[in-house]
Amino acid sequence: MSNKMPRVDSEFLEGVLESIRRRSKALKHRNAKPAIERFLEVQEDHFEERIEIRIDIRPRQTLRLKLWSDRFIDVWAAESVWQAGWKFQYQKSGRFVGGIDGRKIVGAIEESLSAMFEMTADDTSELEQTWKPLLASGPSAL
Repeated sequence: MSNKMPRVDSEFLEGVLESIRRRSKALKHRNAKPAIERFLEVQEDHFEERIEIRIDIRPRQTLRLKLWSDRFIDVWAAESVWQAGWKFQYQKSGRFVGGIDGRKIVGAIEESLSAMFEMTADDTSELEQTWKPLLASGPSAL
């Protein structure tokens, strides 16, 4: 195997990054500045690209997304309470059903940020309503 790693480009990931760039002013007004990291995972002859987006809204309140080039997304939102544990936690994973357009993902991020403002453990259904229609989770047992 060659030591040189090829650049793997994903229309999906590029679409998400472009949508975030376009909405950066709106996110800034929500006091949300995304920290974005890009990774290239190498497994023998297979390369897979992913990005991680982390938004720290307030101290101890975080929204984190991991997005892979095959449109698989992992969403995690939480707020910790100092010396008391978690005020709330939410996690959802699945394949994005909206094609390669990143606007729906950025819209869901903005909805999540609004919902998280005064969220408690009893309110995480608001995040589920936002993300469930966007993420296919595959077959499940009845």
